[in-house]
Amino acid sequence: MTPTEVGRAVLPYARAALAAADAVRQTVDEHTGLLRGRVTLGLVSGATGHAFDVAAFLAEFHGAHPALEIALTEDTSERMQAALLAGEIDIALLGPTWEEPPPGLTHRTVIDVPLCAAVASGDPLLVPAGR
Repeated sequence: MTPTEVGRAVLPYARAALAAADAVRQTVDEHTGLLRGRVTLGLVSGATGHAFDVAAFLAEFHGAHPALEIALTEDTSERMQAALLAGEIDIALLGPTWEEPPPGLTHRTVIDVPLCAAVASGDPLLVPAGR
């Protein structure tokens, strides 16, 4: 397609009108609380197998914010921490590797599950209880 002379003349105005309409929609969305865009969630391997129901959480979040695209990624806690600090992901469900979060990160515990080490009977790492 090749625009006509009139089409070329009005093209800047048409683009400006479309940009203004987009700005109006965005302003209305901001005032009504409708979020738009993309959020990236990082999950540590096995995060979906615990008491925290990730699928239900995502379904509820998407229901509340239908115009927001949700992207998922899976990685180790250490790499997701680095990705958070680099701005590559927005939120992560991970196993903290710190006593206090590093500067630039805040956290909230969503599940607290016991963790145990298992070894074969007779392994030198096996220490009797009370020692």
